[in-house]
Amino acid sequence: WKPKIDKVATKTLEACIYQTETKTPRLRNFEKVARNDGEKHEGIFYDDSDVYKALEAMAYSLKNHPNPEMEKKCDVWVDKIAAAQQPDGYLNTMYTLNEPQNRYTDMSMHEDYNCGHMIEAAVAYYNATGKRKLLEVAIKWANHFNSLFGPDKKHWVTGHQELELALVKLY
Repeated sequence: WKPKIDKVATKTLEACIYQTETKTPRLRNFEKVARNDGEKHEGIFYDDSDVYKALEAMAYSLKNHPNPEMEKKCDVWVDKIAAAQQPDGYLNTMYTLNEPQNRYTDMSMHEDYNCGHMIEAAVAYYNATGKRKLLEVAIKWANHFNSLFGPDKKHWVTGHQELELALVKLY
């Protein structure tokens, strides 16, 4: 596996970062939420998950290939994600930018799937670096979600198993 792991660290992540920061609006959507200037979401409704998946890969890479520049980039991304989190813990750039009144109204729109991947990234980054900032974002979101859904609360059935897997890791 070492050649594949090395290739991820030296080539694949470079492509992922380019796609996330430059080629697509994925990371820019988090910046727009933080600015709160009435800007609209660009891209696909599940694009947040791709930011989290790339960040998770970056975190795993740091375990095998410590890289101060990569860690610094992760910290920048974490700051952007944290700045986009709403005061109640909610985190989804598409709804926050375009339809905040419609949060959790359509189970097929990946709100929990996106944050499942955010939790996975938070756990991976904490395990790689010991830094808690994204982990605290994940905990705040999980508490928010738990306050709304479950027995005797709003009914919600996700279309993916991602959230459940992520919550086990967070636990």
